[in-house]
Amino acid sequence: MRILLFLLFSAFASGTDYFSPQNILKFANFLYAEGDYSRAAGEYLRYLSSGGNKRIYAWKKAARSFENAREYEQGIKVCKLAEKEFPQESFFPLERANLLLKEGKYDEVKELLNERKWPEETEKKLRQFRLIAFILQGKWEETFKGKLPPDPYSLFLKKEILKRKKYGWKSPAKAAILSAIIPGAGKMYTGRWKDGFYSLLIIGLSGWQAYSGFKNGAKTKGYFFAGLTAFFYAGNVYGSAVAAKIYNSQMDTKIQKEITITIPLLLE
Repeated sequence: MRILLFLLFSAFASGTDYFSPQNILKFANFLYAEGDYSRAAGEYLRYLSSGGNKRIYAWKKAARSFENAREYEQGIKVCKLAEKEFPQESFFPLERANLLLKEGKYDEVKELLNERKWPEETEKKLRQFRLIAFILQGKWEETFKGKLPPDPYSLFLKKEILKRKKYGWKSPAKAAILSAIIPGAGKMYTGRWKDGFYSLLIIGLSGWQAYSGFKNGAKTKGYFFAGLTAFFYAGNVYGSAVAAKIYNSQMDTKIQKEITITIPLLLE
């Protein structure tokens, strides 16, 4: 099927040399348009090795093809090769940073700044990628220290960072201690007011039933509700700590998603 597509495409290509750089590039573009990104990347690389003169274009399309195919490691290798040939072209280090983020190699993103002396605009954007890496790692204290140039995207990042600072970081230990002192207080601390009130009500009613049983000589009832109260109490303390972790995770995820979808703006 692939060979048939190639032959059909070649039939419409100009000239008779189907393996000329020009026709290889046309076929690569055809595959890219069809969404066959892995093969498109291979054809762009073949175009480069055949001596094609649209080299920056082909390197960019090869990197993007590997990105779209989710073959990030291959895309990173392509960017490194392209950087050697075109050291002043900002697309390749920035695309490499983007692919490293997708691979979860945040420390390598941060190290890009130290590889060499970058052009001013490239360095500025690499600093933004570095800050994004800290954000995706959840290292908020580092992001609060980050210094960014005064441009629209940096202002957006600062706004997102301040949003996280405004939400605050809920301490699981503090949530557990609060609920140990006043049942449900830890959940209220994490913003889960209804759950907190419900915990307080259940533990209070259960404890009252235990007290009532012992007071009226109904020991079986007293022991039953005392055990139930202890179970609810322990669950309330543990659940409050978990609620704090969930709160932090949800806030982080929300902000990280908002930032992730804007990354393509850095590649323009």
